[in-house]
Amino acid sequence: MQPIGRRSLIVGAAATVASLRLQAAGLALPAAARTAALDGDPFTLGCATGDPTSTGFIAWTRLAPDPTNGGGMAPDPVAVTWEVASDAGFASVVRSGSATAVADLAHTVHVDVDGLEPDSQWWVRFSADGFDSPVARGRTLPASGTAPLRFGFVSCQHYASGYYTALRGLAAEEVDLWLHLGDYIYENAATGPVRSQGTAEIITLDDYRNRYGVYKTDPDLQAAHHAAPMVAVWDDHEVDNNYAGDVGQDGQTTEQIRARRSAGYRAWFEHIPIRLDIPAGPGGRPAPEGTGVRGNEVRIYRRFSWGNLATFHMLDGRQYRDPAPCDGAITDCPDRVGSGRTMLGANQTAWLGDGLETSGSAWDVVGQQTVFAPMPFGPFFNLDQWDGYPESRQEVWEMLRRRPNPVICTGDIHAAGVAHLHHDLEDVTSPRIGTELVGTSVASTFPADLVDAAEGLVRPLPWVEYVNARKRGYTVVDLSADKLVATYKVVSDATIPDGTISVAHVTEVEARTPGAPPPPPPPPPPAATPATPVTGGARYTG
Repeated sequence: MQPIGRRSLIVGAAATVASLRLQAAGLALPAAARTAALDGDPFTLGCATGDPTSTGFIAWTRLAPDPTNGGGMAPDPVAVTWEVASDAGFASVVRSGSATAVADLAHTVHVDVDGLEPDSQWWVRFSADGFDSPVARGRTLPASGTAPLRFGFVSCQHYASGYYTALRGLAAEEVDLWLHLGDYIYENAATGPVRSQGTAEIITLDDYRNRYGVYKTDPDLQAAHHAAPMVAVWDDHEVDNNYAGDVGQDGQTTEQIRARRSAGYRAWFEHIPIRLDIPAGPGGRPAPEGTGVRGNEVRIYRRFSWGNLATFHMLDGRQYRDPAPCDGAITDCPDRVGSGRTMLGANQTAWLGDGLETSGSAWDVVGQQTVFAPMPFGPFFNLDQWDGYPESRQEVWEMLRRRPNPVICTGDIHAAGVAHLHHDLEDVTSPRIGTELVGTSVASTFPADLVDAAEGLVRPLPWVEYVNARKRGYTVVDLSADKLVATYKVVSDATIPDGTISVAHVTEVEARTPGAPPPPPPPPPPAATPATPVTGGARYTG
């Protein structure tokens, strides 16, 4: 990286549309921003790009000399300059400007870069008070056509459980973009077994900000952000384990979980390169009638298209869901069926249906959190997954199966898997329509005493091609008009800093053209040795 050098920033420059859109978020813009005398390098969390379009992307950074202890910034607004170049050396700067970092948003900056050429690579950097940020790569999407796409997806990066070797591997994959499917941070207290992320569970906005400071100082996470743009959705641990709407765990009142959710959502926005829906604002707003949201709403479900090759539908499976039946216990639950519980809420479900109905893409990729394919183990179900919401799942599946090539990318479960989705989900004699790619975790572990039993229960299911609950890792998908190739890569040992990466499984899916008959069902898998059933009412904390 070539240094930017000290700049004379224009004191009093107002933040523009290219900054945080604070006015739309209901936060007053500062009348003036100053050239601050910063106490040390403010770019300790690096920078990132995200939410690409055919003409731009969001460029992100945060000024935080002391990121795990409140940020280390004075309360004053600070002017930050940004540059976008068509080369990594910044010999050809094509866009530049000034944004304002304010204390109300933890001195984060989201620049909405626009006016770039489609289907091109770009590089971004920031500067403030003579300090220069690292460089992050941005990318614009193709406006049309079916050019091949290479993308990765990850989830579940519990800092205390392991190193981010998987993200180091992802950074080297030269992907066009990557999806983060949630659990970017974890809210619990954890001082091991590998690293410490804090001695207390986080509750307040300042708590959440400091926890992001811990996670985002990790060099491998920064490397992934510097390598390619990210498109992210949240799961539960950005707020509270297994929360549903405004229902939390551990006896929290409705008012407590709503306040905690608002803090978690605000901190997530502050630290993610997202183009936030303007009416929602970073702290949320009272939800309109009909959304099903109790309390403030922050709408993050959105879509983007890679030309005519693929449309990505990114879902929020936490904010709008009803509480799981039977209090989420893994046990016999007669209330599981017939309850009409929703995972997505009425508005998001309708939005998904509208997008699928108008999609002209060869592939429709759904990025979401919890396992979609049925996982019936006699009377036992993981009710935090779609198995706890069978009517909602069927409604979504009836929309998806009208498309020629639906693909679901899933996180949350801390295990990898491939499931083939049939016209009738539990009838493998019905035509095969789509595929679910379940990615394992970056660092979060699967309960060691349940690995053998879980794999033994899942593997014999006739629609399951692959399952691996033993390893951490990431998934890379190569997508063309003709086929999808998903490569599952795993880390030898995520509890040591120098683990190695290898290929664990590769699956290929041939594309169907619209109107073509679906492929015949595959032959049944060989019989597997039955596993010992899981007993008891244990709760899953993925």
